[in-house]
Amino acid sequence: MNQKLEQLVLLVLVSILKIISIKAGGQQCQAITYHECKNIGYNETDLPNKFNHQDQKDVALVINQFTALIAVGCSVELRFLLCSIYMPLCLTNYFETIQPCREVCERVRVPCEPYYIRYGFLWPDALKCEQYPSSSENSICMDPKKHEVQSKPSSKLLINSRPSSPSSLSSSASVAVAAPSLACCHCNTSLGYRRLHDGESKKKCSLPCYSPYFSDEQSKSMMNQWLAFLSLLCAISCAFVILTFFIDITRFKYPQRPIIFLALCYFFISCGYLLRLVLGHKNVACRLENPDDQQSYVQLVHVSGPSNCTFVFVLIYFFGMASSIWWVILTLTWFLAAGFKWSSEAIAHYSLHYHLVAWLVPCIQTITILMLKGIDGDSISGICYVGHTNSSMLRRFVIIPLITCLTIGTIFLLGGLISLMRIRNVMKIQDRTKTSKLEKLMVRIGLYSILYTVPATFVIGIYFYELRYRATWEENPFCDDCPNLLRSSSIIQPNFTIYMAKYFFLLIVGITTGLWINLNSKTILTWKRFFCRCLCCNTTDERLQYHYGEHNGQDAYGINYSYKHTKINGSKYSLPSSKQLPLVHV
Repeated sequence: MNQKLEQLVLLVLVSILKIISIKAGGQQCQAITYHECKNIGYNETDLPNKFNHQDQKDVALVINQFTALIAVGCSVELRFLLCSIYMPLCLTNYFETIQPCREVCERVRVPCEPYYIRYGFLWPDALKCEQYPSSSENSICMDPKKHEVQSKPSSKLLINSRPSSPSSLSSSASVAVAAPSLACCHCNTSLGYRRLHDGESKKKCSLPCYSPYFSDEQSKSMMNQWLAFLSLLCAISCAFVILTFFIDITRFKYPQRPIIFLALCYFFISCGYLLRLVLGHKNVACRLENPDDQQSYVQLVHVSGPSNCTFVFVLIYFFGMASSIWWVILTLTWFLAAGFKWSSEAIAHYSLHYHLVAWLVPCIQTITILMLKGIDGDSISGICYVGHTNSSMLRRFVIIPLITCLTIGTIFLLGGLISLMRIRNVMKIQDRTKTSKLEKLMVRIGLYSILYTVPATFVIGIYFYELRYRATWEENPFCDDCPNLLRSSSIIQPNFTIYMAKYFFLLIVGITTGLWINLNSKTILTWKRFFCRCLCCNTTDERLQYHYGEHNGQDAYGINYSYKHTKINGSKYSLPSSKQLPLVHV
């Protein structure tokens, strides 16, 4: 027992002597060997730190947890802040821990904290800025941009000091260790950027294959699954509509027939998305810059020749613009039928003109974009489209045509609905026909118009959102040591949810169009008749002999759009005509 007590006393004495020797001989500093903390403005540290990390390996395990945040490039000072917290500066004749200034922490927290919040994490306690001293309080702390903030004459690391600082510190209270070079601008190769020489005075960086904001596997997998779900559902829904049309062409007369061509357009749009998913992100929206380096993929820009990117673009853009024009034609035919009392035969007489406009205009737009080399890959979804890197192209070939088609279609739609309301009032005055079928038709037209106009409005709004902020998103991370980054990094970053919503609204019209036609008792009867013919079965079911809208020029709701004018109480109202010629179909 006495022997163990003696050993304990001896151990305590040795520890006391060691502490005394350290105090007498100065602090034991060690050279920084961890690669993330090299060349940050100082090269020696003292461990263990206040978090009880015993060596640099322990510190590396902690800082490595922030590797993804460092790679995003939300702040050029993030690496300095982490190292100054976990591997503080060591001065031989100064024994207190020198912490980073609160201003440094705030400059890092503002642009980087949203990344944590977006994925449901809280900002780490070690990086909460309230616990660090402020340079305005004359405290001793480290701020690599202290001189830059005040007068911008120097790029050296400054340790702010109070007047009562230890005499062992120099009177200037600064450590003459050069900070990282602030030359602007080196392309951030860690995120996939490459330097381009485009002949202009300002050198540019090529965009990486994957967006630095959503380059994690979770975001990429979520986007692929979301596109696969929407495009498959849209393709199946629209394909069913097209098959139903070919089985019973007589059912779909004007003014309803443009819905079929709208579904056809969305079928090919969904095929474009599915093609992108089959080929893969890199094989569509990216190119390999260096064949010897399989990681040197960069985003495709200014594409014009034959390629996977061009084929995907043609499917999505050409049929996307055609679908917008078919929407205008659909509302126009509704307006002609309800407002000008055109019969289905009269509307169908101009079907060639409808097809000419609906297919020729998008064709001219597509060829023009190809000639202008306006196709770019999207680093988030891998879809090739126009205007991903050129705001002018986005305005001219996407936003303006979409707004034009939506506005014209809405005007025709409102005019047709107003005319149907007038017809309904006349029918009530005459009390000659029940108005339930007409009211049902008005409700269905109104509901379908909402299912188209609301998504189209959201899509245009998202394009404006991209137009407003894309330049900032691309500028923020592409330089790894640019002083301008500090000013722009606090601007909002792209919202992944908005991009998910963008593709939802782009494809939901095709899905609802399919449901609009397919979830109908007449569609069930059409397929029932089809299978009976295929199986050569004989049936006496009278419903299977029902032909939609073939009698007396009526449509699927028994409404006749052909009217003659009659005087009622001195006013000119339109009443159903008793005669109508056989309908002509496309």
